[in-house]
Amino acid sequence: MSILHTLRSDGSIIVNKNLSFVLGLEATILYSELLSKEFYFEKNKKLDDEQMFFSTVIDLEYSTTLSKKQQLKAIKALEAIGLIEVKLKGLPAKRHFKIKKEKETLDKLYKIIEIGEDIKEARKERLNIMNDKDKERLANWLVSKETTRCAKREQLDRSKGNVNNTNYNNTNIINNTIEQKEIEKQVEKLYLDYYPLKKGKAKGIKKALSAIKNKKITLYELEICIKNYAEEVKDRDKKYIKHFSTFMNGDYIDYLNVEKEEEMKEQEKIKYLNYGDLKI
Repeated sequence: MSILHTLRSDGSIIVNKNLSFVLGLEATILYSELLSKEFYFEKNKKLDDEQMFFSTVIDLEYSTTLSKKQQLKAIKALEAIGLIEVKLKGLPAKRHFKIKKEKETLDKLYKIIEIGEDIKEARKERLNIMNDKDKERLANWLVSKETTRCAKREQLDRSKGNVNNTNYNNTNIINNTIEQKEIEKQVEKLYLDYYPLKKGKAKGIKKALSAIKNKKITLYELEICIKNYAEEVKDRDKKYIKHFSTFMNGDYIDYLNVEKEEEMKEQEKIKYLNYGDLKI
């Protein structure tokens, strides 16, 4: 029997991920458990005349592991949105719940789930991008690691008497790392300042850095491409604008400044004519 099957066979709670992105995990767990309890009471014809059922603090803590404080916070959130109704009823008084199922409530629930999907996608995009501090720490760590490695190698060679044959240029390693980091910042700035659709950032920047490293394009030319594309699509619906990652697949090359290309051709033509004059 698999672990997953074992976990699902007893005491599991169905949790909608999209719902949890909006309500929070605790409120979503509580809502799912209340739905399950309502189903049980309804199946056994134990709902009262107001279609309500009871569930005490201890009962819900046993079912969900949520403490009294966590339950109160979750219930407050669910009530505020209008998904449930809570009353104290009976003698002795017990906490009763009603799952609201009016069309207006169900429409609201579906809308919340849609919003949760959007939040999930945005969160996924953001998780793929390290913030500037993380990048800086990573760069510093790489420099430190490489410098330490070279220092240890140099020390080993000294102990063997081979110091004159050792040529480790730590300065170049550090400078290259810093230069790469600076280029990445410049590409990110171009994306944030000029690119018309803020999607596909992480993969797009990675592809841009690769293109610059392989000398397919310069930072200056990339800026021209982005600005020209932004100008072309400024009145276009966003759903027809390419993600930055798609743009950097190779489409960017179509947006190099035409005037610049013509100017370069003209310069080549002049060089050719001058060369011809010299021959004559």
